[in-house]
Amino acid sequence: MEKQYSYGAIVVREENGKLVYLLVKNFRGEWGFPKGHKEKDEKPLETAIREIWEETSIKDLKFAPGFKEELVYKYEGEIKTIEKHAIYFIAVTTQSELKCLDAEHTELRWVPYEEAIKLLTFENTKEILKKARSA
Repeated sequence: MEKQYSYGAIVVREENGKLVYLLVKNFRGEWGFPKGHKEKDEKPLETAIREIWEETSIKDLKFAPGFKEELVYKYEGEIKTIEKHAIYFIAVTTQSELKCLDAEHTELRWVPYEEAIKLLTFENTKEILKKARSA
């Protein structure tokens, strides 16, 4: 079975004394965190930085040491099944303005934790957010 790896982050910032989390909505209507596939010779954090920038225009990022969570799931394609590995870090930013620079995503949103839990499409992504919140 083919394996694919993607890297991204739970991006967080402070707004009015509370933490807000960055969610991205893809063209299928699924809410999640910014992530994407590694390009040749990129390191995982380099991939996460590039993907966050491409999907949101955020460049101001500081990664929290010690947090690295992996989701493994199967994607049933028309031709083959792919085992996908999504590795997430935590990134803190002060940048509030968002601009989608790719065609894969239709909406970007800063939301408080409670709203993020409601919006996130997949249970495993909600679990990653819970872990990030308590890290």
